[in-house]
Amino acid sequence: SIVPRVMGVGLRRGEMGLLLRFVLAVYVSCAPIIDIPGQGKVEGGSSGLCEYFLGIPYATQPTGVNRWREPIPHPGWSNTLNASVFGPICPQVLPAWRTLVSTKMDEACLNVNIFRPIGASNMPVLVWIHGGDFIQGGANDLETFGCDWVEQTRSGLVVTIQYRLGVLGGLGGSELRGLSREGTSGAWGLQDQIRALEWISQYIGTFGGDSSRVTIAGESAGAASVSNILIAPSARGLFHRAVMQSGAFAPWAAKNETNSQAQYAEFVEATGCVGYSNDNETLACLRGVNSTQAVKLAYWMETFADTWTSSQWSPTTDPQVLPISPYDAILSLQLDFIADVPIIAGVNQEEGSLFATENQFTDSNWLSTELSPGGLFTWLTNNFPDNAVALNQTYGRVSEVTKWAWDRQSWGIAQQIVGDLGFTCPTNRALRVLSAARESNSSTFLTRRESPAFAYVFLAWVDEYPQYGACHGCEVRYVFHSELLKNNSQLALADTITTFWANFLSNGSPGGEWRPYGLNDPFHISLNVQDHRRYLSGVRKRGRLRGDACKLWDRIQGFPESKLLGNNTVAPSGSSQDDDELDEGIIAIVVGSVVLVVICAVAGTCYRYRKSISCCGYGFYGAQRLREDSVMSVEMGGSVAENELPSESIDPNYLSAREPPHAAEAKVKSARPKEGIASPQAQGVPAAGSTNPTVQQVKEENQAETSGDTRTRTSQAETSGD
Repeated sequence: SIVPRVMGVGLRRGEMGLLLRFVLAVYVSCAPIIDIPGQGKVEGGSSGLCEYFLGIPYATQPTGVNRWREPIPHPGWSNTLNASVFGPICPQVLPAWRTLVSTKMDEACLNVNIFRPIGASNMPVLVWIHGGDFIQGGANDLETFGCDWVEQTRSGLVVTIQYRLGVLGGLGGSELRGLSREGTSGAWGLQDQIRALEWISQYIGTFGGDSSRVTIAGESAGAASVSNILIAPSARGLFHRAVMQSGAFAPWAAKNETNSQAQYAEFVEATGCVGYSNDNETLACLRGVNSTQAVKLAYWMETFADTWTSSQWSPTTDPQVLPISPYDAILSLQLDFIADVPIIAGVNQEEGSLFATENQFTDSNWLSTELSPGGLFTWLTNNFPDNAVALNQTYGRVSEVTKWAWDRQSWGIAQQIVGDLGFTCPTNRALRVLSAARESNSSTFLTRRESPAFAYVFLAWVDEYPQYGACHGCEVRYVFHSELLKNNSQLALADTITTFWANFLSNGSPGGEWRPYGLNDPFHISLNVQDHRRYLSGVRKRGRLRGDACKLWDRIQGFPESKLLGNNTVAPSGSSQDDDELDEGIIAIVVGSVVLVVICAVAGTCYRYRKSISCCGYGFYGAQRLREDSVMSVEMGGSVAENELPSESIDPNYLSAREPPHAAEAKVKSARPKEGIASPQAQGVPAAGSTNPTVQQVKEENQAETSGDTRTRTSQAETSGD
């Protein structure tokens, strides 16, 4: 893939490309300096045709008496701020993601990083919120290095933000509410995100950004954060479009106050801050706990532990900050809570491959990839006792795992169920509801929406981890056109995605043939690379994401489908969109069968009877395969062509032997005891006074041996000794 560079000269990414971008920095400009009105001067750096300003504080740091309080505006600084290196990441349990530039942690972590084309003026702004289950991650990630996106598109600014994580970002309770400045509790990380948006709205114009074209975007917990911001009343007007990658309106995006209160009680006991006479004294004790110890203790808490549908340290619903969870807003059709802005929402095909555990608590053991059909039904019975039979029947009929999971069909079905439950079907439901509100003329919805929603399914895997399929998080490097991408076909897909995203930032539509999702036209686009042969590249799709499977989850979770069916925009009974597409699939089957019969006849003429019989036998098999794929296309948005696996064999032990790229978010805990918290240095945190490396140093170090998307906690294989 040839990427345009200076004065139209083309350079191949990698090889000379990375070297040139730093050489150009010497000639293009000296270190850029920006004077931010009311804040102070910042001195950044440059990389090729991109300038960056890193670690700029957007709020007074949440240390001391500011811990577990709402963020407040930063008063500014008098000396020029060195903005050429990333600031520290927020406190979290290590090991952190391996693509982070540094794991230096500090509670004083509320900062933004700004990336812009040289000479930027009035350009749209992409605000990226990192994922990590609300407990890990950071804005100093090489996979989301903003200059990669800026140099590729040259049509906008990228801002990456940091926010409080774990117990420091999600601890709630009436005790904290009573002592906070504004009477809020348990949504500190979300309030950090909103404060960052306020800072961006006020100051991004100084960097050449257009504060009237701000797009909030994120993946996983970042996408859930975008969903929460869409609900938050105080965030209205601070953004104008939204992108949610694998986490739109998810059930785990927020927790309620009852769960938050129980967490507070357990945390007080875990820290030993018990027996005080009033809440002020208890809070003073809690604020005296070292931040590293605090997140470590909270990591092992059992109250409201992570499951496939809950995230332990997600924000707490709060009357002022988050009046309703995004999931409940969709489920109850209370769309007046949701900001009316254009949306892109999508999922990856194998969302559940990193989360398939033996039970719904995600700290349990990995589910064996050698799961038998009987073992699958036992797993279903243990985890879904009231719906095991229905799930077994539905997924046995619509599953495509025979085309993906090699000989691991039962495990493939299990991971598919987990992915649908936590990611795909909530996104499916939200797209249908938001589209119905846009198209409806009935009284079903209190508020009619004007803005469109666009849907996608990401189908490509990453080279390092083909055994996980198009796994959770696999798309991030493509969205940013990251230097971690290895070959031309991957870069071509990244070209397509960044063009879509850049168009959306600019005018609220991805452009091309990607049209909005609608009830009568449930259109979604598939994103894949050409050399992954199980799908055609760039094939456009129609039909509800995961069709029958998500219909079943709607029934299980009590979604009032009848209210949507009451809309006059929905196809009349007996002629639903799915039925129409099934008819198209049947026609394709008939045509394909006729073609195969003709081929067989020709083969019989040329090779006489023996080979003709062989040919017709293959033709029968091919027609059956075509039928299965056509049904899969209708029900799941899959392709009807070339759903095949890589030709090379896969070691049966390969899956358990390798670490999944986003296992950090899968939150598989080792069997270590809660006691004996290691010192920060023992956990890999640099000692006081150590500094972060420069972007150039890290990129040069990673150029030769980039391991790709290997952010992970200790893998199950490592911790169990298998």
